[in-house]
Amino acid sequence: MTIKKSISSQIAASLVGLAMLFTASASNAGIIINFAESAGNVEISFSGDFDLNATQGYFGTFIGYNGILPTLGAFGTDGSVDTYSLDVASYVPFGPGGSFIGLSSTSGDALVLFTDPVLGLPAGYISGAAIAGAATILGESFVSLGLTVGSYVNTFSNTDFSDTVTINIGRVSVPEPGTLGLLALGLVGLGLARRRRS
Repeated sequence: MTIKKSISSQIAASLVGLAMLFTASASNAGIIINFAESAGNVEISFSGDFDLNATQGYFGTFIGYNGILPTLGAFGTDGSVDTYSLDVASYVPFGPGGSFIGLSSTSGDALVLFTDPVLGLPAGYISGAAIAGAATILGESFVSLGLTVGSYVNTFSNTDFSDTVTINIGRVSVPEPGTLGLLALGLVGLGLARRRRS
C-alpha cells in the first residue's frame, strides 16, 4: 500500500510540475492579432506582451502607419512607436492581398509590423508590459482584402531569448498552453480520486 501511495504521489507531483510548465509558458505568449468578419466589416483586435530581449536592439522612434499589407505580413495602427530590429528577412504573409489597405478606425496602444522588418511597440514600451488595441476596416471582407483564413506565427529570437507575434485570420481555435496544462491537471486529479475509491 505504501509503494502504491508513493508512486501515485510521484506521478501526481510530476503532472503538477508539467502543468505548471505549460501554464508558465502561456504567460509569455507574445502578441496575438485577431482578424474577424462582423456585420460587413473586418474587426481587428490585439493584445499580449513582448520580450525586447528577443529583438536585435532599438532602431528608432517613428509614427506608425495605419493599415495592412497582407503579402508582406505588415500591420500597423496610428501612434508613436519605438521600433526594434529583428532577426528575420520578412514577416509571414497572411494572404495574397498586395495593396496597402488603410484602417478606418483604431483605439488603444500603437503596434506596427513595419515591412523592413522592424517591430514597432508603443513609445516608451517596457519589456514584458501588456499592450492591447483594436481597429476596424469598414465595408470590407477577408476576400476583398486578400486575407487567407489561418494562423500565421512570426518568431523572433536573439541568443537565449525568443518571442512571437501571431496573426489569426478568422476563427482559429487553438487552446492556450496554460489551458492544456490545467486540463491535464484536472484529469489527473479525477483519475487519482477514482483510483482511491477503488
